[in-house]
Amino acid sequence: MFGIGIERVMLTELAVKTFNEAEIHVALFRHSNLDWGDVSEEDEKANEAALKDGGRVFSFYGDMAVITEFNDCNVTTICLVSEIE
Repeated sequence: MFGIGIERVMLTELAVKTFNEAEIHVALFRHSNLDWGDVSEEDEKANEAALKDGGRVFSFYGDMAVITEFNDCNVTTICLVSEIE
């Protein structure tokens, strides 16, 4: 399987205040190479299905969440795990 093509990256205000540039680059590298970090087996299966069928993939690295939406604009958002509803 190939990696994720990340077209546009958005950061929440809290993410900008919390994570440094190196942490963000490492997370984006891991996420784009299908290293989901600290996800459950169920979430890993959901990510794999989303890669095939479209949808949303999640990666969690400590307090950081990286989320890519596969829709019209392929946006990747970086936020704190606590910001996810």
